[in-house]
Amino acid sequence: MDPLKLPLEELMYVRLGRFFDQLNGRGVPDLYRVLLEQVDRAVLRQALERSDGQLGAAARFLGVDRNTFARKARRLKVEGALESDAVTLRQKSERRPSSEAGKPKVES
Repeated sequence: MDPLKLPLEELMYVRLGRFFDQLNGRGVPDLYRVLLEQVDRAVLRQALERSDGQLGAAARFLGVDRNTFARKARRLKVEGALESDAVTLRQKSERRPSSEAGKPKVES
């Protein structure tokens, strides 16, 4: 069976079956949540890779809001998103005028 020829759902089904077999009946706390986070992390990582680490482009690729993407990436500790987010924040703070620059001059 060539995994590249399987539909995504079937590929995930087969891989999950193997993963569950490896558990040998052991319970995993919050298994469903853990699985969903793993899938989310993989999706976010792929989107970031395909958009050269640009959060906005990755969010557009997935059809989600940039802030939603960034928040989820931070929560899941997705590498690449954290660095990209830090650069964006640094760029915004560099563009922000100093507290005196925006005030009108008062002549005496």
